[in-house]
Amino acid sequence: MRLFTTTCLLMCLSFTAHGAGAQLSERSQAEIDHLINVIANNPCQFVRNGRGHSQQEAVAHIREKLDYFRDDIKDAETFIELTATKSTLTGRPYLIQCLDKPVKLSRLWLLQELKQYRAANP
Repeated sequence: MRLFTTTCLLMCLSFTAHGAGAQLSERSQAEIDHLINVIANNPCQFVRNGRGHSQQEAVAHIREKLDYFRDDIKDAETFIELTATKSTLTGRPYLIQCLDKPVKLSRLWLLQELKQYRAANP
């Protein structure tokens, strides 16, 4: 149990230390916020490592990865690439299952949403 607790503590410290800081432009931050809101407020299921997750679980996971990769995220595209495309541990792609529609790669789904957002917010 002690090893487990120590390991968890080290992982938390690692996440915190890594995410100390790059500043995004206001536009990039607005785009990222929009993408997170899209994930949080749609009926689609986020599929990670073969298991479906609720919108709340998906957002929590992506926010954790956002905190971890914050220094590497320069814009909405790198946000998508680093946080919402594939599992860092297994390399398996994340998927989106929307009701009766075919399963899509989350990367493509989010890039399409980003394109629509930019068209509506030049």
